[in-house]
Amino acid sequence: VIGGMILVIAPWTGRNYLATGHLVPVSTNMGINLLIGHEPEATGVYREGADYLGMYDRLVLPETDPVVRDRLAVRRVAERMADDPARALKLAGRKLLLFWSPLVTGEDGWRDWIGLLSSGPLLALGLWGCWQLRGSASGWLIGSLLASLSLVHALFFAHTRFRLPIDAALVGPAALVLVERWRRRGE
Repeated sequence: VIGGMILVIAPWTGRNYLATGHLVPVSTNMGINLLIGHEPEATGVYREGADYLGMYDRLVLPETDPVVRDRLAVRRVAERMADDPARALKLAGRKLLLFWSPLVTGEDGWRDWIGLLSSGPLLALGLWGCWQLRGSASGWLIGSLLASLSLVHALFFAHTRFRLPIDAALVGPAALVLVERWRRRGE
């Protein structure tokens, strides 16, 4: 798996090095994504109408090198987080709730019902199935995906759509639970 990842990412990393003169594995957007998740009015999600680029510029100007700007933004946002760890933890908790919610962030009414009725059972059954698989290699693989994506979105910002890889991974464990229930019913 790691070898495959390296094969896919290496050409882009090489391109980034040639373009910037810096070793940038994938992109230079860590700083702005961290800022979105921790700016002064952060709510845990991307806020429509917020001037994130203006905030980013105020954070990193007069620096013009995109790689240095990104690293500077990461450092400055991390300093803000360290200055108020309680706020950072509260935001992380909110982002986890938003990430795992079957309700779609920013939607209401019938769209919430569709989200609740479609992904709600998948989440419940899939997580139950993951619990049953906890000692197996598949359980560890799926659990690692759940943990890593949860951590990433607790740190940066959350939206239901970012959970789609997890939803896909939960289909198998959810099916396991349903098949077991079906078999027990037939006994």
